[in-house]
Amino acid sequence: MNGEMRTLSKSRVIEIEPERSQISAADVLEFLKRYRAVILLVWLFCVLSTYATLLFLTEQFETKASLIVKLGRENLDPPATVRNTVFSTGIRHEEVMSEIEFLKSPALLQQVVDEMGMEAFRDHRVAPPHFIGKVRFYAKAGLRFVKNQCKEVLYALSLQKRLNEKESALVEVSDDLSATWQKESDVIEVTLRMPDPVLAKTVLQRLLSDYQQKRIEVKKGSGIDDFLVGESTKSQRALAEAEARESQWKATHGVSSAKDQRGLYLQQIRELTSERFQTTRDLQTALMQRDSLEKLIASTPDTLNQSHQEVPSPSLSAYKQRLTTLKAERAELLDKYNEASTVVANKDDEISRLKKLIADEQTTETSATTYAVNPVSQELEKKLHETEIAIAGLGARDQAQGVQLAAMQSRLAALDVADNHLQDLERSRSLLEAQYMTLAKRTQDADLSGKLDSNQLSNVSIITAPWSDPVPVYPKKMLLMYVSLGVGLILGLALAMLLNYLDDDIHDAKQVQAILGAPCLGAVALGHAE
Repeated sequence: MNGEMRTLSKSRVIEIEPERSQISAADVLEFLKRYRAVILLVWLFCVLSTYATLLFLTEQFETKASLIVKLGRENLDPPATVRNTVFSTGIRHEEVMSEIEFLKSPALLQQVVDEMGMEAFRDHRVAPPHFIGKVRFYAKAGLRFVKNQCKEVLYALSLQKRLNEKESALVEVSDDLSATWQKESDVIEVTLRMPDPVLAKTVLQRLLSDYQQKRIEVKKGSGIDDFLVGESTKSQRALAEAEARESQWKATHGVSSAKDQRGLYLQQIRELTSERFQTTRDLQTALMQRDSLEKLIASTPDTLNQSHQEVPSPSLSAYKQRLTTLKAERAELLDKYNEASTVVANKDDEISRLKKLIADEQTTETSATTYAVNPVSQELEKKLHETEIAIAGLGARDQAQGVQLAAMQSRLAALDVADNHLQDLERSRSLLEAQYMTLAKRTQDADLSGKLDSNQLSNVSIITAPWSDPVPVYPKKMLLMYVSLGVGLILGLALAMLLNYLDDDIHDAKQVQAILGAPCLGAVALGHAE
């Protein structure tokens, strides 16, 4: 039955795409139940393999010591070069880094290895009495043998250089030693990691002892004081020459305070710009006023009629006399003709035309006219002349202000050039001053160090003697075990999901219904019906 269903599912999958269904809690439980053995085996494998690996890892113990670096200036009088100045009691970052490099120097480490001898760095392993300890002991011995054989192969292939016993001990100490500066303090923390905490403590004690002795010998180098004094004198002389050049440049170019002079020039330029802007506005106003006056003068007459005499129009009198004559002739014609006759009609037309001429004719005529100069035109001409004079004055003022503004801008540009050169001189002087102060400080430090050495004092003190942590810092066993628990579970679930994805068997009626697209009426399993 199961084989037939499997064959059916394979043939039907190609034809009918199964419907998508949501995964329920029952499906998840069924999945976990089906692959619980796989998940458990993978989880156990990860946990046990991690534990087995931790059993064979070599434990590393950490030994620490702390140093404080001070110059001890509070116990000595400052030199004359730094009196009446700020006198710091701290140290520079370069000094701390120098002490750290001194601590890790190969020569010092080689001296420590030579003094302790090779016997101290040889392995002295003893098998533990209990059974599990012996198993671990011989297993580690086997791993070390395999590792050594691998190294022999690398040596034979010239892929790795063979080191002698002394070189191996020196490399081990150099790789496991670290010195770090504690920020915002004068403390240097020295750390040494080794499988043997007693050996690490001994090596660190020897290292600090040799370091203090060696640094005193180095500080006593001959000629250092004379060299620093000579360099300080040269730097002081160069600083004086730079200050003289700066003073001469200021006197030659009239630059006393470039910032104040620049502010004054800028203020004058702003004032001139504002005045020229006002002049330009006044000039434009005057030009507009001139155009308006010219238009008014063009539309205003030069003369005015002062008086004139009028007499009756002679043409009007003649027309009236003629009208009277025509009316008399019409009356005579009416005695001979009727009003509808042509002769009377012609006479009426002539009378009508004459009346129209009388109506259009003016009653009087000008006999004499007297003209006078127009005072408005004279006033406009006067104002136009005054405006022309104002325009000429404003134009001259605008030109003069432009020349002044260009001169001030040229002065400002020259001041900027001079100020740039002055800044270069000031930077050079500042660098020489910083160099001189550095040399003076180093000379003072050398003098103080000499006084400390002459009084058999040291500016490096051990504030924390070497001590070993009883708990190994490597490996982090509990952390790795916790990680292996989660990783093993994740890997088990991932493998189970992969197996489920690759599995094409039909396990329940729901899969049959999804593949065939038809309802499932029943299922038969293990010979009994459901």
